[in-house]
Amino acid sequence: MKALALTLALVVAAAGMHADSHAQDGKSPSDLTVLIPSKTWSAAAVPRSPSEVADAWSGAIDGIAWWVNLYGEQAVRKQIDVLLRESVADARKLIEWTGDGALVEVRLIERSHPDSPFKAVGILGDRLWLAGTGTRPEDALYDYWSRPSLRPGVPDSWSVHPLGETYFWIKLEGDKPVIAAVERGLARDLDARLRDDFGRYAADHARRSWNARTRWENVAVATKKRLADTFARKAVDSAMLEIRASQERVAKADAELQRALQRERRAASALQTVRLLQGVLTVVQLAQEVRTIIDEPLPQLSNASTAAAVINVTETVYKDSTVQKATMMATFSGSLADLQKYLNLLGAQAAKAGAPASVNQSLQIPKPQ
Repeated sequence: MKALALTLALVVAAAGMHADSHAQDGKSPSDLTVLIPSKTWSAAAVPRSPSEVADAWSGAIDGIAWWVNLYGEQAVRKQIDVLLRESVADARKLIEWTGDGALVEVRLIERSHPDSPFKAVGILGDRLWLAGTGTRPEDALYDYWSRPSLRPGVPDSWSVHPLGETYFWIKLEGDKPVIAAVERGLARDLDARLRDDFGRYAADHARRSWNARTRWENVAVATKKRLADTFARKAVDSAMLEIRASQERVAKADAELQRALQRERRAASALQTVRLLQGVLTVVQLAQEVRTIIDEPLPQLSNASTAAAVINVTETVYKDSTVQKATMMATFSGSLADLQKYLNLLGAQAAKAGAPASVNQSLQIPKPQ
């Protein structure tokens, strides 16, 4: 996609709206425009998304052609074919390296004129907008939202069509790119799902980034196919051996960190409970409550003869759990840095083999929060 380029691809307009501008550059309006009468939809007739039309998806080209043809004419579909093929080709350059899918968006914009019964309808941008790649649409959209990016803005006097913004998901099946609307179709649906559960998606995205063995293997295979130098091919194999071993260390450190986090949470809960109930429960009951919440025998509680002593033991366990958590967080962060080092070696070889810059980006692990 051309950076910062703002073009109206496939703009179909009333002849009266752009006749003057086309006359100035010597082109007839009929060369560049198609007349489209404005349509009034009844509430029952408006499809909420392409996914509601079961028989509309016979393939990549027909799918988006149908979506746009809700508002356009036959002449528009021919141009849609060109645009879609170019956009799928762009996405394919990325996903054929990683085996991931690519999230693209179609934004239809419209413009009315008070003196014309016709409406101009177009697609914003010189390609379908490529949000990013990932194992699923939510991952690709989260990745896009988490990094700075620039997108073309809607031009003055134009607006986004109320049904004209939707996401499509491109995957490779063998050598063939296959495209379909994401679940429920419209862009606002996927946006809402991600916003409503952003914390879970963020944690899930991070965990997937350090468990992405399939992606790493795909990058390694694609890289070796394109490298003629034997030494470089061996370097890829060496990097993959280190990556597999390092990823196992990450998984082990992560499991230990999760146990440390759970212990700290339980200890904090136990401490809060005994402080609240020290005047309500007996010493024996308080001690048993702490053992139950922390889920440990805690033999030191056997010598506690007062509520203050129970609280003191609980505080000691809590402080110990915070130290343990900090130690495991440092270990886990170190294991991620180790894994990233070997992923960078793989990325360097992929770059030598001609991989797009986004392939190296897909090998990056976000820092733990």
